Amino acid sequence: MLNRRLVFCYLSLISCAVVTSCTVPREATHQGSRRARILAKNAWSPDMVIKKFMEAEDLYRRGDLKGSLKICDKIIKKHKDSPIIADALFLSGEIYLARHQYNDASDAFNEIVLKHNNSPLFEAAVVNQFDIGRALHRGDRPHYFGVIPGFKDRNSAVKYYEKVINNAPFSNYAQDALFNIYKLQRRAKKYDLAFVALDRLIDEYPTSTLLPRAYLELADMYESLGKGPDYDQEAVSLALNYYKDFIVLFPTHESVGFVKERIDKLSAELIETNLNIGDFYYNAKHNPKAAYIMYKAASEIDGGDDIKSEVQAKMDGLIAGVPPAKTPVDFLFKKYKGQDIAEWVNNGCVDVSNNNVIQKDMTQIGIEGSAEQSGSADASNGFEQTQHDITQPIAADDETPYTDEVAEDDFEDNVMPNEDDQID
Repeated sequence: MLNRRLVFCYLSLISCAVVTSCTVPREATHQGSRRARILAKNAWSPDMVIKKFMEAEDLYRRGDLKGSLKICDKIIKKHKDSPIIADALFLSGEIYLARHQYNDASDAFNEIVLKHNNSPLFEAAVVNQFDIGRALHRGDRPHYFGVIPGFKDRNSAVKYYEKVINNAPFSNYAQDALFNIYKLQRRAKKYDLAFVALDRLIDEYPTSTLLPRAYLELADMYESLGKGPDYDQEAVSLALNYYKDFIVLFPTHESVGFVKERIDKLSAELIETNLNIGDFYYNAKHNPKAAYIMYKAASEIDGGDDIKSEVQAKMDGLIAGVPPAKTPVDFLFKKYKGQDIAEWVNNGCVDVSNNNVIQKDMTQIGIEGSAEQSGSADASNGFEQTQHDITQPIAADDETPYTDEVAEDDFEDNVMPNEDDQID
């Protein structure tokens, strides 16, 4: 009898354990149903969503940005499948933009571009992203929480310009963004990045109306890096090449006269550099052959007619055997001997680096690195029509003549080809 009772107790305990393990806890069922009730309570019907969005628009027009943003945030979070989700994102982006919360505004517009690219608001979202970069470029301060002003950071505009380029690479806004990136990097004296921005503009948008300005800016930037005829002339040579490319590529442009003046000035500077090196070889080293090579290189540079007469006079003096002026060092430490180079000039030239005689035609005389470098762009390469705008064409007024003044400290003074879309 006792054994039967024990067996019955064991069977009861086992059955209770099985039932308990297979049954969903009552607490969990209550939690799930409670969450569903909350969602159902807070969710709006499709008609209510539209009505609430219209209310948000009305609040925005009346200046209640906080109330409007609260409604938009609820639509974005709880009604992602609503047909007006793109409108809610766009309105919230404009509210953030009005409150100078540029990062939040960019995120809202970027979501339209990436997830709702079929929306009619796609183009307006790209334009607003460009406007964010332009506002920071102007020096506007971002506001934390829409209230606390932060520090000016013009260079932060670069990342917003890059978003425009990535999101709409075939629009005119992408071209303007690249040009503005160049302006920012040059203002910050990050010349390598400035060169890259203009090179991208030239390579990726060969039919852009900004192309003439890009060539002029490249030439002007290289010219500004030159330090005068007594220093290395690589930057000046590159500037000269870009000016010459401009003449070839845009022969009817109204800045051609200005460019020709710059070419003549830089050519004279290169001639003066070779002239100084020749004088050094002649007067300090007593090496008339090396001096003649530098004078010859100077005479072969186009332009600089005013200084070329001096170069020719020095070459004639060398051929005539006119010795350089003797210094006290020549009298005290060595016997100076003049050199007759007339026969050498008529027959060839001497490699002054190792004193080996090398016969060359006189048209090939020169020192490596002293003559002009090859052009930075080949004029024979035509421009292919590769641009496909996703937006309506933006008028780009490129009629303003380029001037010699570059107002880097005051970007408002420099007139851009398209003042509405670019900032200097």
